[in-house]
Amino acid sequence: MIRMKVEELIQPYFEELQKLTKEYLVTNEDEGLEVVVGKLLKAKNKTMGTAESCTGGYIAHLVTSVPGSSAYFKGTVVSYANEIKEDLLDVNGKPLILLALLAKKQQLKW
Repeated sequence: MIRMKVEELIQPYFEELQKLTKEYLVTNEDEGLEVVVGKLLKAKNKTMGTAESCTGGYIAHLVTSVPGSSAYFKGTVVSYANEIKEDLLDVNGKPLILLALLAKKQQLKW
């Protein structure tokens, strides 16, 4: 009963927010990003793949947790080592080294 009252109270605000963000809004349902992305990909007949590092494959995990995701998800590469990023993903290693040095320098300040 309390939930219904709360929902009733916030509904006008929710509707106004939807109007203000309509050009950016991809869903107005309470669903995860992995579900929304899947619906968009299927609607546009598109596919996706990921290249992950710090996420350790978590994005791929979320996407593939949706039933039917094999229709639009091609796969992932999880790469921590710079040589894999360079060789397999054709990523320039120099910026990676600079970022690692910067991160290390920031840790020393703590």
